[in-house]
Amino acid sequence: MPYYEQPGRQTTIDRDGKKSLTVTFIGDQEAPIPSDIRGVPRSKSVTRDAAGAIRTSYTYDHVTGGDGGGGGSDNVTVEIIGAVQSEPIETHPNYGGGDKPESAYIKREGLKIIQDAIHTAGKKFKDIEDEVRGTGSDVKRSESLYGYLAAGVTSYYVPTVVVRKTYVSAGPGSLSGVGKIRPPNCTLPPLPKKVNFLLINVSSRGIPGGLFQVTEEYQMSGPNGWDSWLYGGS
Repeated sequence: MPYYEQPGRQTTIDRDGKKSLTVTFIGDQEAPIPSDIRGVPRSKSVTRDAAGAIRTSYTYDHVTGGDGGGGGSDNVTVEIIGAVQSEPIETHPNYGGGDKPESAYIKREGLKIIQDAIHTAGKKFKDIEDEVRGTGSDVKRSESLYGYLAAGVTSYYVPTVVVRKTYVSAGPGSLSGVGKIRPPNCTLPPLPKKVNFLLINVSSRGIPGGLFQVTEEYQMSGPNGWDSWLYGGS
């Protein structure tokens, strides 16, 4: 695991009504300073327990907002946007895409034969039909895919969700998570179990009071989630 914020941000309020906040992360590496807290950083501590887990804690003074940033309803605006994204047409469920490749209609070997034929001048599907059948691939589906590829149709649109979260922070936000799998950490409508989100954009602008308005955008994955090997990281 990289690092994960622990539930229950610890808030204290002094006799003058000034709020302080402590945020703690646990993981296998030191966590960077949070980007969603509206307050003045006071201290940072890093410790390692007997199991080797690293605990990173940040404390802020003069905090405003419901929980200092990331979840306070008076400090965070969330937009949920329905959109589409492009996927290779050979991954369409009609051709064997989805989360059960072992039951694919077009086997990997059959797909390679089709793709090679597309790039061979004068070659038609009937010239490779027996080869495709020999791979155990569904012939009608294979001919349909060949027709799309031959016509230059190489992708199709699938529905997705973009979450745009805007908040006020003492800092300009962190760019370290861009291009990585990150949860939006906000309330969302019911979604398929295996999907996750990729942080695709972080932008910020200065506002009065020496603060920053930070906007983060997260894009939902396909049905199997973003690949953790490609987009995991730290």
